[in-house]
Amino acid sequence: MTPVTLESWASLLVQIPVVAIFVWFTLEINKRNTTSMEAIAKCTSDATEKRDAEWREFLKDQREQNNAALGRLAEELKANSRQVAVLQSLVVEHSSQLNEIMPRLKEVLYTKE
Repeated sequence: MTPVTLESWASLLVQIPVVAIFVWFTLEINKRNTTSMEAIAKCTSDATEKRDAEWREFLKDQREQNNAALGRLAEELKANSRQVAVLQSLVVEHSSQLNEIMPRLKEVLYTKE
């Protein structure tokens, strides 16, 4: 083992401030980087929350419009069902009238020959 001399201690003492500055600089960069990342995360979170709120509002409006449109379609279907029922009763009535008239019509048509 070599003896520790004053020159070796002097050399070591010169390096201590350089190491201290390097450590301080590293810690300062790390602190600033952490602060920057937190700011970015907050901005991203705020933007995401705003976007999500706008999207929820859009979906709510769309759902209300779809429900209104479905309500109108249901009303039209009911009206069409009533019209079909009326037409069906008219067809049945016409068919029964035709069944009553048909024998007489055949008599008239075939007796003229």
